[in-house]
Amino acid sequence: MTDAASTPTRDAAEILRDDDAYTDSLIDFVTASPSSYHAAAEVARRLEGAGFTGADETVSWQGGLPRRGYVIRDGAIAAWALPEALPAGAGMRIVGAHTDSPALKLKPSA
Repeated sequence: MTDAASTPTRDAAEILRDDDAYTDSLIDFVTASPSSYHAAAEVARRLEGAGFTGADETVSWQGGLPRRGYVIRDGAIAAWALPEALPAGAGMRIVGAHTDSPALKLKPSA
């Protein structure tokens, strides 16, 4: 297991192909996420490492959203990646998940 704060950022596709790196990344995430608030902060840290920008919900987005951005509200995070160009009538995909916090942990005898 590695220290999440000191682990150099690696390409996500590279981590997905490396079983040990994938497992270490999951362990680091679980260790850094004892609550939903911590999980949201860890996801934000990882998103920023991947080029996403935090957006402020309290200000007008009239000037537009960051192309790759996220917002955090309490222990929840919402992120998006907008294409360079979006043809008229194009659909979108929405994916959701939750952390089951508190007590996000691996069970030794599930």
